[in-house]
Amino acid sequence: MKNSEQLRHRMVVAFWVVAGLCSAQTPTAIEESARQIPVVATVDVVVAGGTTAGVAAALAAVEEGCSVFLVAPRPHLGEDLVDTLRLWLEDNEQPSGKLTKQIFSTPGPVPPLRVKKVLEDALLRSGVRFVFCSIPTELLVDASGRPAGVVMTNRAGRQAVIAKVVIDATFEASMAAQAGVSFHPVPDGPITVWRVVMGGAPAKEELIHRRIPVPDEDVTYFEYALNLDPGTDVIAAMRAEQQARDLTYRPGQLRASARLWYVPSNSIVGRLEAESWRGLEQLEAGCFQPRGVDRLYVAGPRADIPREAAREILLPTGAERVGRFVGAAAGREALAIPPPDGVHLPPGSQKAEVKAIGDVRENLVGLRPTDSRLPSVPAETSPLPVLGFYDVVVIGGGTAGAAAAIGAGRQGAKVLVVEYQEGLGGTGTLGLIGKPYHGRNVGFAREVPFPGEGRTIEDKMEWYRREIRKTGGEIWFGSLGAGAIVDGAQVRGVVVATLQGRGVVLSKVV
Repeated sequence: MKNSEQLRHRMVVAFWVVAGLCSAQTPTAIEESARQIPVVATVDVVVAGGTTAGVAAALAAVEEGCSVFLVAPRPHLGEDLVDTLRLWLEDNEQPSGKLTKQIFSTPGPVPPLRVKKVLEDALLRSGVRFVFCSIPTELLVDASGRPAGVVMTNRAGRQAVIAKVVIDATFEASMAAQAGVSFHPVPDGPITVWRVVMGGAPAKEELIHRRIPVPDEDVTYFEYALNLDPGTDVIAAMRAEQQARDLTYRPGQLRASARLWYVPSNSIVGRLEAESWRGLEQLEAGCFQPRGVDRLYVAGPRADIPREAAREILLPTGAERVGRFVGAAAGREALAIPPPDGVHLPPGSQKAEVKAIGDVRENLVGLRPTDSRLPSVPAETSPLPVLGFYDVVVIGGGTAGAAAAIGAGRQGAKVLVVEYQEGLGGTGTLGLIGKPYHGRNVGFAREVPFPGEGRTIEDKMEWYRREIRKTGGEIWFGSLGAGAIVDGAQVRGVVVATLQGRGVVLSKVV
């Protein structure tokens, strides 16, 4: 079994062991029937991930003369900077690329909106097609089994993008994992992770690594250094994320990281291994190309490079340099090969106990309800890993969803909340309409700490999160409800799109 398959297997088994739900009746995968995935684009190069490196790679591929499509999992670009709130250059960083020069044109932490706008404007000027809020979840292959594009999952369903070459610019190297590439084994255990909080009253001061003031403003970013285990799978990472939020909440805070910043312990096995690394000034394509898999590049920290070098390319200047190098190499390769033929979505290679429990119902129309007569690629019958079993699954942690989760948890139900955004409360928090109208002192609303009297939107979001956690409930941020498991007239669970692919959560009630 290849290392990537082992990771997926561990992801499933680890969950059931922790939850105490392993039994002979518990399947580890659900069978998904064959279907057709609508094709929304056919290009030379597709980039999975909206990171600084991903955008730089897309721009470089265009400069080589390629058509490019970029799939951004967040509602903005630059998730490596914006979501981690690491909005500054380190002391030894000097911006040398066009993107970082524009982003860091002033000293100190820069506004997140500047990062988003610089990257978005660059793509628009270059003619790169891109979509937001779309998680790259699966890898297409051609008749010979070589990468031939990606499948993305969003609120409109699933869509395919066919391409000659795939650039994996995700933090997780999720497309490389889908391709079945080998990863270097790493020991389990905690590592140092960082989380940034903006403003707020003192809390856990002993965990603060450094303080970064915003020039000319009475605001400080607090960077916490924590000893946690994000593991090598999405469930462990989400569990560590919740632990980090528990440790770093500052009452009255103005903003906080949507995800942790850390150097991942594992990396792909590349055509050139880490020992051949010669630095950012002498990049070689083999470090970013998985061994044994053609037409795929990894433009992120899980490339086969030393872990200290991985830290360098997590920083914005290193990310732009690597992205441009990988994009140019991928572009040249794409122009030298013919379009893929026989493109399809292969069955998953997971070795698991597969059970037929109804079937997956999902939207397969296109990006818009008005799309019609789109070409399609076949998806073979395939196992979807079971990620967990709960009494109640809540898809969407908005004002109603968060309250529903708290209510179910207080009744003793085992609850999971699947929320695409980085916080709970929906329009009433992230939508910045946080103050109440009529009914503030009636029923459940009486408990909610609405903004005012020293409280902020962040305090309201944190209250929802902590109340769910008090009942033993779990929260998966950055994940998307992407279908239902329907058995006759009964809903048996949901399909969830995570940053490492799609999986099934079985439940008594959805």
